[in-house]
Amino acid sequence: MGFPREVIKTCDVLVKNAAEKNISIINQSFIDEILKPSKIPESVEFKISIPSKQRNILEILNENTNLTPSEIVDHLDLTEYKSKNNAIRSVNNIVRRLMKDELLQRKKLRNSYVYFLTGKAKTIFTEA
Repeated sequence: MGFPREVIKTCDVLVKNAAEKNISIINQSFIDEILKPSKIPESVEFKISIPSKQRNILEILNENTNLTPSEIVDHLDLTEYKSKNNAIRSVNNIVRRLMKDELLQRKKLRNSYVYFLTGKAKTIFTEA
């Protein structure tokens, strides 16, 4: 059971309820009324629960694909780190964790690795 299936099931619930109530526009208040917290797909909850540093890296890679850790650091606010080298080490640890969670993949490019989002991660950033 993947995230796209959950999106389709959630949309189906919303459309059926809208039809029953003769509502032609599904807005945020209708969604809040129909979808109780227990009906929110697990993947949406996962999106909300991603730690900020991991989410920041995922957002950077969503906008700019195939980046090395050094290139990712160039997009970060370095005031959160002691030095650029410290930031690179931190990013290396985070991308390893994101690869373990199957949100990132890497490929060898010359003497280093570049990182990019997996299909699973791309669905997190898909806007309804």
